[in-house]
Amino acid sequence: MIIKDFEAMDAKYILSWISSEREFKMWSADRYGDYPIESKEMADYYDECKAQQAFYPLTFFDDDMMVGHMILRYPKNDKPNLMRLGFVIVNKSMRGKGYGKQIINAAIRYATTNFDVDTFDLGVFTCNVGAYKLYQSMGFKVTNMLEKAFNFHGEEWDMAEMTLF
Repeated sequence: MIIKDFEAMDAKYILSWISSEREFKMWSADRYGDYPIESKEMADYYDECKAQQAFYPLTFFDDDMMVGHMILRYPKNDKPNLMRLGFVIVNKSMRGKGYGKQIINAAIRYATTNFDVDTFDLGVFTCNVGAYKLYQSMGFKVTNMLEKAFNFHGEEWDMAEMTLF
């Protein structure tokens, strides 16, 4: 698994892996405007985040194929050893082949090597069953459950905040 810093040209491919508004909102919640978004919107959002905080968007490759994407960031709190995972997505054609676990493990190794962190957290909508089960299988534990955290066209989605110590 090869990890590269996100480049603006990656956005086109990453966004092509999302085929519906529901899937888009499960991936990004309310961080962007209406679905669909343009590649430039994603790249601009990342530039804004990098200017405001320690924010590291990464793209993952297996050989020459882009297989996934996610961000690492320090949340705004008093725990300098904690890093948050976000915007985790696997290439649609590669899902169900173990890449989600490989990407997360690679990101954790990358973060522990390059930053002084030993704890990781994330938020996931519980209705995103595949992702929720993946994080549980990797040892992430639910530390907080936010009921009705997000409304998608009348559906109330619960969000699990999960931590890996």
